[in-house]
Amino acid sequence: MEFRVDYHMHPNLPRNDARAYKRAKRYWSVLQQLSINVIMVTEHVYKHPQRAYAVMNQTKPRNCFVFPGMEYLTKEGVDILLYAKDESLYTYPELKPKNLTCEELIAFANTHALVAIIAHPRILGTTSYINTKGYDAYTKDANKFAGVEIANEVFSGIPFASKLLQFLFPLQIKKMQQTMHLPRSDYPKHPQLLTAGSDAHHSWGLGTYVLIRTSKEKLYQTVLANKSPQVVGKQRTPFHLGHFIRESCTVFHEYLLKKRFS
Repeated sequence: MEFRVDYHMHPNLPRNDARAYKRAKRYWSVLQQLSINVIMVTEHVYKHPQRAYAVMNQTKPRNCFVFPGMEYLTKEGVDILLYAKDESLYTYPELKPKNLTCEELIAFANTHALVAIIAHPRILGTTSYINTKGYDAYTKDANKFAGVEIANEVFSGIPFASKLLQFLFPLQIKKMQQTMHLPRSDYPKHPQLLTAGSDAHHSWGLGTYVLIRTSKEKLYQTVLANKSPQVVGKQRTPFHLGHFIRESCTVFHEYLLKKRFS
């Protein structure tokens, strides 16, 4: 069977339950239009990831699959994606935001049957492994984790072709492009898993996936052992100011939430 997997997405659910279920159904409607039938629910650890997984799982259409995950924030402030086979992922008190260092998280994942990968290694800001810990530390540690995210399309709505943006923000544009397509020189030498995801925080950000062919019975094992992913990127759309404003507000809100753990 053919499966399309988004390894990195955020339901970004409202607190109100009725609105949360409505948003989840909107996500699924878009995912079905895109024929994406497998999602790893990787809500931020400080934004109720267990609830996000539960709502997406309860609203999933027939023949769609949902696996538990989260985007963990380490003590250094780095984002690490965690995947698990069941909801026990959400029961560990050790996985409080900024409780574990990167090294401690590697050890914890290995002893609790979790899969931990480095998210968007070159993204703008301090959640980037490379920006926070340095390139030498990244090249050494990338082989200790299960793998890395090689394609993240959170910046897919940015008009990279704009000469004005390229002139004003050349370094930022380069990092955005490297986030969307990680340079092969940054791949770990012996990965267990290489992933790609939309990193969507709103339904219009969906569209990136990895194409996998396997059986339903072997789906989880295959999804988390894909060393040569066939990545399909989101179809480019014109810049949308309204979407940009909404996404900027989401980023600022998450910044404020993270400040509580500083």
